[in-house]
Amino acid sequence: ANLDWAMRTLYPTSRAVVWAHDVHVSHGGDRERSFNAGAQMGAHLKHTFGYDYRAFSFLTRAGTYRATRGLSDHTMMDVEAFPAPEGSVEALLATLPRPHGSAGVVVDLRFSARDRRGGWLWQPRPIRHIGYAAYDYGFEVRAVLPLDFDGVVFVDVTRASRSLR
Repeated sequence: ANLDWAMRTLYPTSRAVVWAHDVHVSHGGDRERSFNAGAQMGAHLKHTFGYDYRAFSFLTRAGTYRATRGLSDHTMMDVEAFPAPEGSVEALLATLPRPHGSAGVVVDLRFSARDRRGGWLWQPRPIRHIGYAAYDYGFEVRAVLPLDFDGVVFVDVTRASRSLR
């Protein structure tokens, strides 16, 4: 609601990019199959802005990331992103063709479930679900990507962020 107010009141002719966890920005396209039964910021923004709202998922197959030690211990540390298991969204994205030497691929998810080229993405699949706190595994959540995102930015192997200080 704050973003909606700011865009309509303070910056009515502008556009904004909001960077947040995938679940927070997702469309909430389906009460039964979407994250949080479709009750998140992205669902509000999609309802408010319609076609003008775009949500992207950011995924990786393996590597490291920076997170807190836990939900109550906010000590920052580098954490291993365990390799994506067979059948997960990330494992399947890793099989997509891409230019030699590229770090990953951007995938447009705006197509029908009946489209044979991308129909596999309409099947609920395990997806890495990590946030600010470290997770040992992170593939307990299942997702139907086209319900909640317009695209996915996939980086095959990530490295933990570093402080600029």
